[in-house]
Amino acid sequence: MKKAITEFEIQVSNEPNVSSEKITFETFAERWMDMYVKIDLSVKSRNSYESYLKNGILDSLGSLQMKNIKTFHIVQFFSKQKKENKKSLEGKYMALKSIFSTVIKWQVIETNPMIGVERPSQSKRYKEIEFYDEEQLKSLLKKTKEMYPKHALQIN
Repeated sequence: MKKAITEFEIQVSNEPNVSSEKITFETFAERWMDMYVKIDLSVKSRNSYESYLKNGILDSLGSLQMKNIKTFHIVQFFSKQKKENKKSLEGKYMALKSIFSTVIKWQVIETNPMIGVERPSQSKRYKEIEFYDEEQLKSLLKKTKEMYPKHALQIN
């Protein structure tokens, strides 16, 4: 991990186009994936993080410079995701939390914009229960007479 951090710091300082002052969220997310996620996390975690980034996070935050991202931007992102009834809000929250804690560790920015962002909770979706009507029940009970007794007992 320390080696990856050192390599990142060297790489950032050697690239005049992408200094830590001007690095965008998308550029940092790519480096975070290469130097942390792909090295230290499982394939399942990597695939989840890639999916969260591609499905909304990069569209909303990708072009912003890391130093300019504020808590408001992230709250706004989650608000929009909720209004559009998007899924995996908790996963996206965890991905952003990991990215921004790494940004702080790697000293790209000083203040973590995730501080003050509440963990989103997705509303439970309940499937409406369907019941048999009287005619369907009569038909079902009639069919049980044709079944083996052990199967008929499961229904009765």
